[in-house]
Amino acid sequence: MSENIICRTKLDNIMDKTKICEVKTGFPLIDKANPFKYSVQNAYDGDPATSYVEDSKDDLFEIDMDFMNYQSEYKDSTVTEMKLINGYASNERMYKANNRIKDVQYAWENDSDKVIYSCTDNTMGFQNFYNTDDVKGWVWLEIQSVYKGEKYNNTPLAELDVKWGKNGWLFGIPAK
Repeated sequence: MSENIICRTKLDNIMDKTKICEVKTGFPLIDKANPFKYSVQNAYDGDPATSYVEDSKDDLFEIDMDFMNYQSEYKDSTVTEMKLINGYASNERMYKANNRIKDVQYAWENDSDKVIYSCTDNTMGFQNFYNTDDVKGWVWLEIQSVYKGEKYNNTPLAELDVKWGKNGWLFGIPAK
């Protein structure tokens, strides 16, 4: 898996400046002309044409979303669902050229409740994970295996969003 969890971003609600969570993941692929082109913010920007792209030896990565250290309406809400758009979904050519997530292991609150979800390949829309437990404060996912790309050996994630029972989707990414 990712050697170092060093890429971090703190999410601020632009409207009221309330801290929402911290997102941690491995180092992104760096494009010298545009260093932030593949950063983790692309995974929740609402644009499937941009992606977080890992830069690891094994083409796998983790994402950890921690809500416990922040005073916000999300801290005590129940996580009910997570959705993602797999791969580099800007177009079918780029989607097939890059790796895509095959199996993802995820947990909602603690490591004892890990679940494996197999993503459907050739699906450039959202794929949903559901939670039936009363989980609060933390979401973790780890890519376990990939569908190999036709041209590139890296694994992009176009979009990721988390649904909170009473508060709706965290990033409000519209379904396509």
